[in-house]
Amino acid sequence: MKQQRTPKVLLLILLMSAAICSQDSYAPQMVTPEESFLKVIPPLMAKWDIPGASVALARNGRIVMSQAYGLADIAGEVPVTRDSLFRIASVSKPITSAAILKLYEMGLLDLNAKVFDILNDMRPLPGASVDPRLADITILDLLRHSGGWDRDISPDPMFQSARIAQRMDIPSPPASRDIIRAMTGVPLDFDPGSRYAYSNFGYCLLGRIIEKITGMSYEGFVTAMILSPAGATGMRQGHSLQAERGGAEVTYYDYPGAPLVRNIFPDGPEMVPAPYGSFAIEPCDAAGGWLASATDLLRFLLSIDKNAATPDILEEATIRLMTSRPPLPEYQQSTSYYALGWQIRSIGDDAEWSHTGGLPGAASLMVRMPSIHGKWRQPSEEISYVVLFNSQPADTSFYTELEAAMHRAVKNISYWPSDAPGSTLQNSLPLMTRYRNPQRIFDNPIESSPQSPLAAAETTDAERSSLVEPEKMSASLQDAMLRMTLSVISLSDSQGERFVFVNGRKYFEGSIVEGNYFLEHVTLQGALLRYQGEQAVLRLDPR
Repeated sequence: MKQQRTPKVLLLILLMSAAICSQDSYAPQMVTPEESFLKVIPPLMAKWDIPGASVALARNGRIVMSQAYGLADIAGEVPVTRDSLFRIASVSKPITSAAILKLYEMGLLDLNAKVFDILNDMRPLPGASVDPRLADITILDLLRHSGGWDRDISPDPMFQSARIAQRMDIPSPPASRDIIRAMTGVPLDFDPGSRYAYSNFGYCLLGRIIEKITGMSYEGFVTAMILSPAGATGMRQGHSLQAERGGAEVTYYDYPGAPLVRNIFPDGPEMVPAPYGSFAIEPCDAAGGWLASATDLLRFLLSIDKNAATPDILEEATIRLMTSRPPLPEYQQSTSYYALGWQIRSIGDDAEWSHTGGLPGAASLMVRMPSIHGKWRQPSEEISYVVLFNSQPADTSFYTELEAAMHRAVKNISYWPSDAPGSTLQNSLPLMTRYRNPQRIFDNPIESSPQSPLAAAETTDAERSSLVEPEKMSASLQDAMLRMTLSVISLSDSQGERFVFVNGRKYFEGSIVEGNYFLEHVTLQGALLRYQGEQAVLRLDPR
């Protein structure tokens, strides 16, 4: 039996695409991030038959957009949300690299240390012949994929669970330590440090290095020292079976027409859809086991990107090391290379960082684009983005098309939420950026800018009296308002009509904002909204 898509999925994607043409456009040249990506992501999903997706976008080190598309679960008709968790597959590798580099910064790990000097408790199987070159493999070799394993020559052991379990006479699937013990008796495919060959197994070893040095679980150390400081607090390790899926996690779907495959787990049917039972994600923790929302994953990227807008969790010298060119022969005349957990493409004095990820039922891409990246952006602009899907097409050309589509979406943005007066959006006042303290949402009213066309307008006493103070608001309302203002809002006046921009979308008085907030009144001081029967004001901020 083959997996089939329901007609409802295609209908939903077609409706999303149709919405592109039916949206109210306030000016042809004013294309917001949301509008630009709406023109790109739903058509891409429709072409490749992908049920759900999530995108997060940052400009100059600050998140400016987080959008969800399609269905997280087809059978339940559950939509993807901004908080939906996806398997990010090999985009886990930059996270593991950051954790290793944190140990290096702490003085707990020498990057030139020999891997099996540290993992000296990983004994080979009885009767196994150990390749002496194993003793030469360093931490840097694992980070750079130059450890000696080539999956084009020898099968990737992270996806050979049944075979390894049978060889070791243990239940399937084997744990990461079992896989390592089995692999110590397998000859290397090339001399360590001599060339590049992508290796999931090498990053599995890095996970065990972290555990051995810290005495913590891999997930525990990474969460405490990398993800939590980055603000990516919703990320966690995934599980293999659908029954173990978390509440916010999407359902994964193989490509249309994909055959069922043999189940490596002893319980359950013999043949299963590939996303649930063809592999074990738990042993792949450091190589491809993380779950993340697009926003959380972007928060991680912004915490190591050298942009001052968000404090970095690694030192500047460490980040330079992370992106430096390895001394491998194939890279010496190339502008592209794999550094320490990142694919790097040199552009001028800077570089583009990227990593793709793919598993049956999941596809992901994380990119940091440098400030100098063609004539279509200002030199001061630095763009980063994450895109996640709950299906992976069979044709690998999908990733090439995806990256081109994402670049096209960024290029076509002409109005950014933080644009200053006099740029692409006329008659606007700059407003709130990101707030960590909800009390700051309710600062004192500001004076209108003398340069603004709204400067001559008056705010009436009645308008002033309608603005409620924060102490009169319930905790639930303040929390709801905080969540909404984690993006930019702007106030404008167009031919006598006042409206606000929230997350790049225009809302007039009397409309529903973000699906929950009734926009009752707009003044020069802010926007008066109702939430679950309560009133609140969202004030302007001149920065």
